[in-house]
Amino acid sequence: MERRCPALAGAEALMKILSSLSLAAAVLASIPFSAMAAANPALDFHTFERRFGDSGAIFAGYDQVRQAVPAGSAVEDARALLRRAGAQCDSVDANASQLRCYYRDLLGAEQYSASYATWDVALDLAGGKVSAVRVVRSTEQRS
Repeated sequence: MERRCPALAGAEALMKILSSLSLAAAVLASIPFSAMAAANPALDFHTFERRFGDSGAIFAGYDQVRQAVPAGSAVEDARALLRRAGAQCDSVDANASQLRCYYRDLLGAEQYSASYATWDVALDLAGGKVSAVRVVRSTEQRS
């Protein structure tokens, strides 16, 4: 019969508990807090310019936003999703008819100027829900 040190047995038990807790925390952290977040985990404006702008597939970027925020979505859920994706959004009051959000990305900078791409998202609202989604990408150069 093998005799074990009680302190070692306690440490092993503690390690098993900590391992179980870390696994539980990882599982809970991956649970989305809204149905929209669950359906659209890939909406990330930080990657938009490289994925869609550089390749000339801008309309695919527009479509991705429209899929992430479909008509009928609750306005607060839509705003939260766009903000998590990196956009800056206006605040919304109960009587708002539109929510405007944008994401600006630096394309490049030279000695006296910088070039930016901006993804503007306008959500038309009715009754606290999104009724239409418009997305436009523009570029500008500033000196």
